[in-house]
Amino acid sequence: MRALSAVSSERGLDPARFPLLAFGGNGGVHVCNLAEALGSKRVLVPPAAGLFSAVGLLFAETEHQCIRAYYNAFDELDLADCNAAFAALTDEAEGLVATDGYAPGQRRIACSAELKYVGQNTALPLPVPALPLDTSGLADLAEAFAVAHEATFGYRSDGESVQFVSLKAVGRGASDAPRIPDSIALKRDTPPPAAARKAYFGPHHGWIETPVVPRMALGDSPKKGPLIVEEYDCTTVVRPGWTATLDGWSNIVIERTD
Repeated sequence: MRALSAVSSERGLDPARFPLLAFGGNGGVHVCNLAEALGSKRVLVPPAAGLFSAVGLLFAETEHQCIRAYYNAFDELDLADCNAAFAALTDEAEGLVATDGYAPGQRRIACSAELKYVGQNTALPLPVPALPLDTSGLADLAEAFAVAHEATFGYRSDGESVQFVSLKAVGRGASDAPRIPDSIALKRDTPPPAAARKAYFGPHHGWIETPVVPRMALGDSPKKGPLIVEEYDCTTVVRPGWTATLDGWSNIVIERTD
């Protein structure tokens, strides 16, 4: 719960505006409880959720991240030195992608930087789309940081100097065909050993005789919780007051109804 808050409400984002994505063998077991605590009304459990990291590794684009520390305040910055540092990182990232066998037209390089106010502990990452930097580009970057800082922390300090913390160049290789499939189809959907069993849903609901179903039994018509969806690699618990259905990508879509 603290981890979810750290990447949402503590960064100025209302978690109730976003669905929760549950993965891992037990992610679907706890996700409705967490969604209720956060105020989120929608949950997605992708196919092969228990193998989510492995699936991501198989389908991810080739990527190399080249980073260097660069503690320099904007008001004392040597633009030539800064651009030279970015150029070195860009060349390194492109060289790594080229070593992977990607032709020049298939290489994608994106630059970014971590920025903070001088004397501040926390840095924010921001894209640096226009290189080489000039005085105008540096001013645009300072303004983009102020906007991002206000959105994240609720204020901006226009009188404070901004400084670089680190520079980054990310090199990606673009494949000839998309690496991510349109959908993931499971070869088999083994029925669970029990059609129903008692499950405890807290002091408010107590023990409830709960249907136990495979993923594909959900179909495209919402089914009311409580439900337990058992699969080879994961388990999903649909609490009372929620419904579950399948979308066109075989995601379990769980939505709150009360």
